[in-house]
Amino acid sequence: MNFEVIDPVLASYLKKRKKPTSAEIRLFLREVNYHCPICGKELQSRRQKKSDEKLFQIAHIYPNSPTEEQYYELKGLKRLGDNSESFENRIALCKNCHGTQDFHTTKEEYLELVTKKEECLKKWHWKMQQILWD
Repeated sequence: MNFEVIDPVLASYLKKRKKPTSAEIRLFLREVNYHCPICGKELQSRRQKKSDEKLFQIAHIYPNSPTEEQYYELKGLKRLGDNSESFENRIALCKNCHGTQDFHTTKEEYLELVTKKEECLKKWHWKMQQILWD
């Protein structure tokens, strides 16, 4: 779809996909307490430094390249962050949940994931405030 023509605001939100750094991956995992926020599956042991086979993927909450179906399903809904590659719009999920989220996004599932991410961000903000005040 040509979003520049049909939805210029969305076009400016969508950015070229970038691979998360190792530091960002650690933040994404810590943010969800090393468990998939959808199904609860452990994503990585806290003591584990590296894994031969990752059990998780960093997912876009609002799709980075929405299909026509996703565009119309999610049209008008709140988007997190300044752009599709922002920390606020990405979250660690198990591979199964990421696959479902990528290809079968419903309004309800999207809003549920937005809520979960907002809860994570609030907890993270609270923790940072505690560190700064101690």
